[in-house]
Amino acid sequence: MQKIIKSIIVFLFLFSVAKARSHSSYDHHKVVLYADIATFGIWSSTLVNVEVLLASSHSDNLRLYAKAATGSVSFIPFLSSNQSVDEIKTKVGALTLLTGQGNHHFDASGGVFKGRTSILPFLDLGYRYQRPEGGFVFRGKAGALGIGIGIGCSF
Repeated sequence: MQKIIKSIIVFLFLFSVAKARSHSSYDHHKVVLYADIATFGIWSSTLVNVEVLLASSHSDNLRLYAKAATGSVSFIPFLSSNQSVDEIKTKVGALTLLTGQGNHHFDASGGVFKGRTSILPFLDLGYRYQRPEGGFVFRGKAGALGIGIGIGCSF
């Protein structure tokens, strides 16, 4: 199952790079790289994300990105004699939709992440500061993997 997920992520990434390069009517940078951290108290996540532009509306109010990420999810045991943190390495495959113009955007990401023994769905909603000409990216989010922030760059 893990090989299937990796194959799908690689395929989506390669397809999206080719698709993103075929667009020339807008000047948004096509690759976004950022790290994010999030927590709900009993678990936390740390991910490194790459997003590649798939499509943009003619009005440029909507942009769709393919997202791949890798990182870890840590579970903190309460009410247990074993006080060690249980950490799971995870992979994420998702689609991200940005709405808005200029620097300020509504950000919605939905997809799947690999748990220890299964593939689980997730949805993140939040705010993203991302300049059309590239550079600094800030993301605030709330979702299945916690409430958190992300910092990175677009190019």
